[in-house]
Amino acid sequence: MAAVPIRTLGSLMPAADRGERQTDSLWSLWTDGWTCHAAFRTARSALASLLAQRDIRRLWLPAYACDVLAQASVGVEEIIWYSAGARLQVEPGSFASLRPGDAVLAVDYFGRSPDAAFRQFAASRPDVLWIEDRAQAMAPDAPAWGDPLLYSPRKLIGAADGGLLVSAAPLPQPDAAYDPADDASLWAPEDVRSADPDGRAAEAWFPLFQQREAAFEVDRRPISRRTLEALSRVDAGTAIRRRRANYSRLLARLTDFALWPDVRPDFAPLAFPVLIEDRDQVVGLMGARGLFCARHWSDLPCPKDGFPEAWALSARMLSIPCDQRYDEEDMERAAEALKAVARPARAF
Repeated sequence: MAAVPIRTLGSLMPAADRGERQTDSLWSLWTDGWTCHAAFRTARSALASLLAQRDIRRLWLPAYACDVLAQASVGVEEIIWYSAGARLQVEPGSFASLRPGDAVLAVDYFGRSPDAAFRQFAASRPDVLWIEDRAQAMAPDAPAWGDPLLYSPRKLIGAADGGLLVSAAPLPQPDAAYDPADDASLWAPEDVRSADPDGRAAEAWFPLFQQREAAFEVDRRPISRRTLEALSRVDAGTAIRRRRANYSRLLARLTDFALWPDVRPDFAPLAFPVLIEDRDQVVGLMGARGLFCARHWSDLPCPKDGFPEAWALSARMLSIPCDQRYDEEDMERAAEALKAVARPARAF
């Protein structure tokens, strides 16, 4: 008898707007207590519109970041890169030449807030625009240290699009007309993925996902109605608890690999970040075992000179999926697979 193939872990999530509306929804979690919000097609579009509205001339960006941050910052006169450190905790000393009127974007990496020293420094400089990038953060482990906050639903749930700004101050709004036909074309990858519960037919939905991602650009288009609906249908409390539990299970098994070996997950993690040797080879070996792990990030927008820690991370970081789709058995399988094919990275 042929073996029954196991389901895959990681990669694209099925559509997230299939359940009932929730009182403890992501929409409520992200917007309650804020007087203003603006929902764009992508986070890069939301950021670009914000920078233009605030007439930002000097923007500080972390050296360890996705390259779309540079795309969103095209209208800024000067970009200043700063080190995020070997363990992604930013030192206030990185901002020695910070000026009034500057903007600083910092990332809540993998869902975790920067440490208290950074948050205190941000609070001490109200003459600076502090943009808290929560694209990876469903629920960080500290109160908001920035204003505005920037969310990316498509990185956190099975949503096709979305870049959500929330703030206590007025925000720029999308100015393109919404086309209801966008829902069908945007959501095709998630809809096809929903018909493949074990994720074994990636050839049916992954090319659709790649085509859509390549087509995203910086514009003023609004978020799709289906993504807004999805945000009201995700039970935030359940998602947060499952993510924390799964992260803890991986941490217990993979302490030697962990980016943060001593950090317990009081945040809702995007994934479980590990540091490994021969990262690109390991990606293929994990994929052969049905575990699809993201590389955050293979290429960086910052220059290579002056940022050795960031580029070392970009060659060694791998993200083990631990979101709300998975259970203890899945995490055990993921941990065993990584230990079978990878070695922890040497110190750097």
